[in-house]
Amino acid sequence: FRKLYLATEKLIDTMPCSAIDNVSMEIISRLDIHEWTKQRRVNYDVCRDLLKGQFEVLEPEREFDMHPFSLVLLTRDNQERESLRQKLIESNVYPAILWSIPDDTDKGIDTSVERDFSMRMLSVHCDARYSERNMEVLCNIIKEMV
Repeated sequence: FRKLYLATEKLIDTMPCSAIDNVSMEIISRLDIHEWTKQRRVNYDVCRDLLKGQFEVLEPEREFDMHPFSLVLLTRDNQERESLRQKLIESNVYPAILWSIPDDTDKGIDTSVERDFSMRMLSVHCDARYSERNMEVLCNIIKEMV
């Protein structure tokens, strides 16, 4: 499934846009956006508190009343990130690597700081599809890795 998903993802840029279907529109019309937004923040806070001291958890800017859709972990190195990523995938949790920064030193561009960050960060979904209990289970999986 994952290989098929990744192959399809590459095709998305070349595909035409389509309209939202009726079932999805019905779901959206019944969604309480305020509760949805609140749950994202609650889920993020649960994960941040449970993982304190084990990973650096990047904190969104509070002054803008942010409600993150994911928890961004910064690991010690790429090997730790990949190990954590594989463990999560084996547990049917699919984290995201949001940026893959190319090495542009041959073009005279120093991206070493950005590349270091991109090689160590891992984004784990904590949006409102999940409950606080789901977040506790997720954090236990992550803690077992350490």
